[in-house]
Amino acid sequence: MSAREIIDAGRLQIMLNELRLPTIKQIWPDFAARSDKEAWPAARFLSTLMEHELAERTPRLPRWPAAFVFETPEEEPLRRHGAAGP
Repeated sequence: MSAREIIDAGRLQIMLNELRLPTIKQIWPDFAARSDKEAWPAARFLSTLMEHELAERTPRLPRWPAAFVFETPEEEPLRRHGAAGP
């Protein structure tokens, strides 16, 4: 690894800390090596990292109360104003 690559990797670690992306921080080096080896497009590399981050967060995300979950967009104004839906 060149000096420039080491500096870039260090900066990336700091940015991932600041953005609170712990899963990406942990897995990006392996996926970067794989994406380089397999010539992935940038979008595939980024989406793979994001998918892993979201998968790790899903069990920790707060669940919305039922009153805030809408079956269809048409129900939103009804629930917001306390009216019963169809």
